Amino acid sequence: PGETTDVDADGSPSCTDCDDNDNTTFPGASEICDGVDNDCDTVVPADELDVDGDGHATCDGDCDDADSTSFPGATELCDGIDNDCDTVVPADEIDGDGDGIAVCAGDCDDADDSIFPGATEVCDGIDNDCTAGADFPGETTDVDGDGSPSCADCDDTDNTTFPGATEVCDGVDNDCDTVVPADESDADGDGHATCDGDCDDADNTTFPGAAEVCDGVDNDCNGSVPADELDADSDGVRECDGDCDDTDDTSYPGAGEICDGVDNDCNGSVPANELDGDSDGVRECDGDCDDSEPAMYPGNTEVCDGMDNDCDGSSDEGFDADSDGVTDCTDNCVTMPNASQDDFDLDGKGDMCESGVELADIDLSFRVDGFDLSRLAIPFGSSCGESAYRAEADLDRDCSVDGNDLAILASVFGQSATN
Repeated sequence: PGETTDVDADGSPSCTDCDDNDNTTFPGASEICDGVDNDCDTVVPADELDVDGDGHATCDGDCDDADSTSFPGATELCDGIDNDCDTVVPADEIDGDGDGIAVCAGDCDDADDSIFPGATEVCDGIDNDCTAGADFPGETTDVDGDGSPSCADCDDTDNTTFPGATEVCDGVDNDCDTVVPADESDADGDGHATCDGDCDDADNTTFPGAAEVCDGVDNDCNGSVPADELDADSDGVRECDGDCDDTDDTSYPGAGEICDGVDNDCNGSVPANELDGDSDGVRECDGDCDDSEPAMYPGNTEVCDGMDNDCDGSSDEGFDADSDGVTDCTDNCVTMPNASQDDFDLDGKGDMCESGVELADIDLSFRVDGFDLSRLAIPFGSSCGESAYRAEADLDRDCSVDGNDLAILASVFGQSATN
């Protein structure tokens, strides 16, 4: 039955058409947005249903078919939703600061999450609770005119002191963070803080303009320690403490004197034994045995001059050719031993070195003659120790005036002496 009828003339016989009075409904028809099973598959597509009963299905523009306040043309509500389905949520419905309240609900500053209706009013000069005014006590007064309300200003009588102020070097908490910066504190009580130039705020002798004292410290904070405080030679004593030569670590007050020609103990004088008085290059303290004689010093070559030239404790050693104990430079007869240095005629030539003529010239007349014979005859026969003995007549110096002496005289009688 109905196989030959097609009431709605949609090309589908009545026996298969699920609504033969609607020519948009037949097996295989395209689904259209009408809430009807157009293709006769017994199912109405979900997007054609008006789930929320607001008269609009998803297919005809309902952007939220679970919310009856959202459909094309709906009035926008303050709910953060796109009620009119124009794809845009109005700006005043968006909770920009995430405090749970949008502008449309009364948030008077949607960029600050501490400001919304019902928020606790704080001292910040702002209407935190959106009651049309800042009403925290002291929030509307500013005694010092620094732009910070009295309730927030930690000193409302000082216009350099307020939250966020730049710290200045005054020992005050200018930015009201409850902390005075360390560099503004005068830790050593000298009237100066680090921020105003105190280069050591742990030392009350150190600050700009302080008098320099002898301590190796930059007391006046000018960036340098005076040269006389430096102890350049590291001997533990500075020039200002009395070091008389701060380039020599052996010189300082109380130092032991050493043999260097320097005032080691800084008493104002160099010890005499360090001076090299004779300028021979060797000081008395270095072993110069006579610092007034430049020919005498350790290591000098010994010469025959009666002096200990090499300072070894002996003089003229090696200069005694005749080994008579008298050095050559003073021996009146170098070739013959004559320890007694007899020189009867005082001519500087020792009797041991004189010729027979010189010996026999008893009267020193430069001729051996009868006068000499007479002078020999007077003591003839006498010996040393006797009153008659005359040494000048003892020509052979054997302590006896005898025939030997007469023989000497006779051998040169009549000859002339050369001296």
